[in-house]
Amino acid sequence: MNWTIDEQNGRVTVSVKRPNDDSGLFRAYAVGRSGGRLLLGTLAPQGGFLTLKRTLSVDALKQRGCYPIASVETVLAHAFSASAPPPPPPFPDDILRKAFAASRGGRRQTTGDGFTLTFPYDPAAPFPMTPIFCFAQVVCLDQRFRLRYQFDKEGNPLFPTHNSNGL
Repeated sequence: MNWTIDEQNGRVTVSVKRPNDDSGLFRAYAVGRSGGRLLLGTLAPQGGFLTLKRTLSVDALKQRGCYPIASVETVLAHAFSASAPPPPPPFPDDILRKAFAASRGGRRQTTGDGFTLTFPYDPAAPFPMTPIFCFAQVVCLDQRFRLRYQFDKEGNPLFPTHNSNGL
């Protein structure tokens, strides 16, 4: 990995470049001499490399304990798997199968007695799993609202249970 810093007129531009080995998504962090860390962003593919260029004010870096910048780190944020994608959830009828296929961005998690599907909540987008919208539970994950559905092992929807967020 290569990184450069260019400081001019109270602004610092950090450029990061690493080979693209298709192993996953990488995030870059600025590390200050005093040990502060600041997320610079996610590297994007460009010409066989993963790159990032970010300009910040010296004041913003000082506030985060990252000035002067001592180093830049890249961290694997999400590994790409060479294995096949997971099979679709086991739904008992065509209505749920079609609703799931039309709902994008869902994350499946297996639980002891079934599974959950969690979707980003966007008021401007179509509601995911519309035929069972009344089974949706609003949760806060990663400081964002999400919609979660609970299912038994056969794929039947379950009424939501109270969550720790008070929602």
